[in-house]
Amino acid sequence: MTFQIRAISIYNRDGEMRTVPFQAGSLNIITGDSRRGKSAILTIVDYCLGSDDFVIRGAALRNFVHVFALTIIKGDEQLFVARPAPVGKAATNTTFCVVSQARGAPPPDYASLTFSMPLDIAKKVLSQFTGIDLSVQLPVARSPRQLSPSVRHGLFFCLQEQNEVVRTFSFTDKWTTSTALPCERCSPTFSAP
Repeated sequence: MTFQIRAISIYNRDGEMRTVPFQAGSLNIITGDSRRGKSAILTIVDYCLGSDDFVIRGAALRNFVHVFALTIIKGDEQLFVARPAPVGKAATNTTFCVVSQARGAPPPDYASLTFSMPLDIAKKVLSQFTGIDLSVQLPVARSPRQLSPSVRHGLFFCLQEQNEVVRTFSFTDKWTTSTALPCERCSPTFSAP
């Protein structure tokens, strides 16, 4: 399974979009002041990759964001995945907009998004895109049933919470600034030399 997140986008109810781009092939680290949405990025990724619940905290995201989206890349392929925020007291929203795009294409505008793909199909499309063999069945502990792996199982190996990086990072290592993210709430991207 090899894919990278190229961008995370959010759309408000008026269709305005904000995007945080990532540099492909590099380690991207987002830093900044407390309560600016850094941890929400991990939750947005999880939600867009088919989470069964909506655990995005923070009034700004819950009250103003209408759609969460990811742009993911694998080789020359690019997939745009968008999922509406739950409505009212719903725990989640079970429809997606999944669009195959040319590599480097920007996220679509809000008016062109069509949310018609059910959650189970979206998970399969994402798993196939990332190279997961859907015919594999894994045993479930203390259960007679079996589990098919999905793209969400790979998240444990791909994303780290803020304290995981801090605990293992040695300040004697050399790190250099490579590119500043063009986002008013985000700090520079760093890459190892």
